[in-house]
Formats: sequence, structure tokens, C-alpha cells
Amino acid sequence: MKFIAVILLTLTCISGTFAQISGWKNYTDMKVVRAAAVTQSGVWGATTGGAFFYNFEDGSYRKFHKVDGLSGSAHTSIAVDNSGRIWFGSVNGRIDVLDPADYSIKAILDISNSLIQPRGVNEIVVSGDSVFVATDFGLSVIDPNNFLFIDTYSRFGSLNSNLKVTGVVKSSLIALSMENGIAVQKPGAINLSAPESWNVFTIVLRNAAVKINKIAEYDSKLIAATDSGLFYLEGTSFIPYLPDFNGVKVSDIKNAGGSLYITANGSLYSYNGQVSQVQGIQTAVTDVSTAGEDLYISTEDGILKYSQGQVADVIRPNAPFSNLFSSLIVDNNGDLWSASGRGTTGGFYRLHNNEWRNYNTGSDPVIATNAYFNNYSTGDEIYFGSWGGGF
Repeated sequence: MKFIAVILLTLTCISGTFAQISGWKNYTDMKVVRAAAVTQSGVWGATTGGAFFYNFEDGSYRKFHKVDGLSGSAHTSIAVDNSGRIWFGSVNGRIDVLDPADYSIKAILDISNSLIQPRGVNEIVVSGDSVFVATDFGLSVIDPNNFLFIDTYSRFGSLNSNLKVTGVVKSSLIALSMENGIAVQKPGAINLSAPESWNVFTIVLRNAAVKINKIAEYDSKLIAATDSGLFYLEGTSFIPYLPDFNGVKVSDIKNAGGSLYITANGSLYSYNGQVSQVQGIQTAVTDVSTAGEDLYISTEDGILKYSQGQVADVIRPNAPFSNLFSSLIVDNNGDLWSASGRGTTGGFYRLHNNEWRNYNTGSDPVIATNAYFNNYSTGDEIYFGSWGGGF
């Protein structure tokens, strides 16, 4: 049996709507989930290797890659608009809008085509008839009905222009987080392109500015996650919030399901009157979503369904362990084998009947190393050469 293996590196289209490419498949590592969105029918995951949907009813997965119409692949953010369409943001600034009704995908390329570098999308927030997109150089507002840009803002008060916006809060006013400051729309301000339309706040401890990582609104308070704990806006200044985190690096916060979720020192905590650690999380947390009483925790090892105080399920489509393929061979059975290269935890992998089996020191302790750069097949036997660890 002949088997042709091709790694698709790039696809270039001139149309704003990226067509599906018949007859091809992309295989990528999809375990690193940067963000998730829960709908009535299932969970959507935005990963570093494309997107996927997990169906609650039958437990099936549907994966989306460039050959399926996506313009971006390394996703950073996700949101659901009022029409039920799924918005994906990526590190290269591309935005894909997927309609679950027919799986059609609309690509929005304005940010990725800009001349400013870098231009990644960091967060997408839907509010009313507007979609707010936090980018590496400011804030863009898009009309979800026609996908046209309403405006882009890159200057906020006295802060430098084109700063990376890491988070957006949209309530009665717009608030934005940047590493060295927080910008809040002035009441009554209409021309948000004017720097004077924004109030700017910095957080200072011991005469040094504190790095700000994210913002969220909780209990009618604007709260900032920083490298030195949590702070909330009181009048014209930010003051410490929740002494449990004083002096602690808080990398992320999110208001979900009526609780504030806090990622600090590699652990996840919830706050709803008291601080509690979410137990049983063994990998880095990237996002939190809720559905009823259940949590859907995005991590670097899939989405964890957390129910009744424990991890009830791991949502992760079958995929190769890594996006590195340093050597490809096909055996007599038509199975595809690949080494993962050096500097990864990938080991090596096999594709059999469209299912991947990953071999590494975690799954198979008999394997001495995860660093394999080459492989060879006699037809019935497969040999893998490692980086200094034999074969």
C-alpha cells in the first residue's frame, strides 16, 4: 500500500472567505487550549493547533484547520456572538468567524494585514451589537452584522501609543488593561480616538510601577490582576483586593458563573465571598468557562470538565502530541510514524486508521528519552534514533 504524507505549512488565499480544500487533512497538536466557549450543544476550543468542537450529545469531536477554511491556526481567544457564531482570534492577528449552522467560515484580515508589528489578538469580547478585539497595538471594534471595523483605538491618555491591550471589560464604560496601565473611558466621552477621552491609572507599590496582567469586573468593581496581587478601582486609585494574594503574581482573572476565578502561582482559585482553591488541576490553566454548576477549565493539556469538586472529564481530541515532525516513514501496514525532534516532550507518534498513538516517557516509561530526530523502517520493524540516547 502506498501512503503519501505531506505537511502543509502555509495556505494563501486572496478571498476574505477561506474555502475548504477537499481531499486534504491537517494533523496538529490540539492539547494546548488557550480559551473555550460553552454553548448549549457543546464546547468549542481555541488551541495552538486549530479549533475543535466537542458535542455533548454523542461525545464526538469535529476539528477545524486551514484545510477546513480557517485562516489562522495558533489561536489565542474565542467568543460567541449574539447570532451564535464562534469568533477565533490568533497570534498573527487573523480572526475567523465560524457559523455552526453550516460550518462556513468568514476570515477577517484587517488586523493581520496592518503594517504594525506585533499584531496578535489577545481577547475578544462581545457586547450588544459590537465585538471588541484587544490586540498587540490597541483596541478594535467590529460590527458583527457586516464584519466591518467601526474603529480602532491606539492612544489612551498619557500612555504611549500602540500598546498591547491584554484585556477588555465592557459595562457602562470601556476599560482596558495594558502592562503599565489601565485605561477607562471617561463618562460621556464619544470620540474614543482622542487620548483625552480616557482616564489612565497606574498601580504603584514602593515607588515602582506594578505590571498589570488582566482586568475583570466583579461585584461592581473593576479588578486588576498584577504581578503583586489583586487591586480594585476605588475613586481615582487602585487599592489592594483579597489579602490572600498580596504580593503574589496573579496571571489571570475572570468573572464566570457569578464567581471570580483567579490564576496565581500555577494554581486556580475561586472567590464568591471566600477564597477556595480548585483542587486536582495538574497542568497550567489558561481560561475558565462555566455551564450551570460545572466548570470548563482550559489548560495546556485539554479542557477539564470540573464537576462536584473534581475533574470529571478531559476534553481533548485525538491528535499528535507535538507539532514537530522531524522524520516521516510508512511501514508495511500503511501506518505513518514520525519522530518529534529535539527539545520537546513529544517522543514519537503513529497514525493508524486516522487515529494517533503517542509514545513518550509519560505514556510509556520504558522509553528512555523524548528527543528523537530520525526513524527508519524495515517494513515490519521501526527504529528511532535519539539525540545521544541510542535507538
